[in-house]
Amino acid sequence: MLEPGSATAEVQLFQVDPVRSSLTLQGQTAGVAWQEQAAGSLVAQFQGWLAVDLNTDSIQFIAGSSLVGIQTNVWSPGPRGSGAIEPADFGGNVTVGTGFGTDHMISAIRELAFSVSSDPLPLVDGEFMDALQLTTPTGGPPALDYRASSLLVQGGRRSLAGLGNANVPGPGTFVKPINPDSGPVLTIPIDVSLPAQATPAGDTILRFTGQVVATRGGFILQPVLLWVPSATVAGQFTLVWDARFKLQSTPDLGTPNWTDYPATAPVDVSFDGEAGFFRLVPAP
Repeated sequence: MLEPGSATAEVQLFQVDPVRSSLTLQGQTAGVAWQEQAAGSLVAQFQGWLAVDLNTDSIQFIAGSSLVGIQTNVWSPGPRGSGAIEPADFGGNVTVGTGFGTDHMISAIRELAFSVSSDPLPLVDGEFMDALQLTTPTGGPPALDYRASSLLVQGGRRSLAGLGNANVPGPGTFVKPINPDSGPVLTIPIDVSLPAQATPAGDTILRFTGQVVATRGGFILQPVLLWVPSATVAGQFTLVWDARFKLQSTPDLGTPNWTDYPATAPVDVSFDGEAGFFRLVPAP
């Protein structure tokens, strides 16, 4: 069963540009700042899609918007604190205490992703205050792997699933193109802090700062169907697609009879009801 979502304007999808979108991790454990494992280990690029409800005087980031870290390097420790090195978004180390109480911890953050949403934000002369909510996927894979050594060596994993906080408001921009063959560009400053679960060395705060740049091409793009699981309703998720396409459905793929589905993005999809199949086709 599909239920119409709450967006009032046509949804526009903006693709996150990983070349211009990166976040820096400023981690702290027991009040002590993390250091790099190697040059660049606390910086990661991000990709993804932003679903935008754009009006003449407001902009809203709706369910389905997501940022996904790109694991281009390997950092220690391995999964669950093993001695191996594996792909990770960030890698850091920190030393807490002195003398016999010294605890040295190496850590790696893996499969980090954020769901992005907001209320309608006033848009004035192409600028808005990006009061976004960033949340890691509930029940998802983001995790902090650690290996701490003092008198004993302890390794393990802390789930980062379901952590969220409001982004520190900063001026974001929506710039329309001069070239008609290009699309508008969104630039969004990011500054969000997440309280991670306690590690052996102490409570950990993960602060991510940087910017996200997303573009909407002036040409027809490929059909992209975004989805995000519902954090409040079991067996339900939200589908989002660009206004340049429309949703069609058929009850059977053996002898398909594709018909336009009377809904605009976003829609909430429930596992209840009859089975069906859906596709996106260019809108007229």
